[in-house]
Amino acid sequence: DPFKLANGLVVVLAAILAAIIWHLATWFYGIPSASSHALIGSIAGAAIASEGSFGVLHYHGFTKIIIVLIVSPIIAFCVGFLLFSIFKVNFK
Repeated sequence: DPFKLANGLVVVLAAILAAIIWHLATWFYGIPSASSHALIGSIAGAAIASEGSFGVLHYHGFTKIIIVLIVSPIIAFCVGFLLFSIFKVNFK
């Protein structure tokens, strides 16, 4: 929770600005980007910078978030493929 840090509001402001700057850069160069990934990374980075240590991260929870960010597009791909295959057969 960024608000539990001594500079909670500054951490949140830095995280939001970092995500906005990242999105503007990726938009300018035509690179696809995910808002959730940018926000999670920027919050983690701002929290680490605020405390000056990686110890501020709760690695068990952070690892769960990273795993979900990696696995969810794969699951969505499989579900999309399955649904399209079903629709293709049923709505010919």
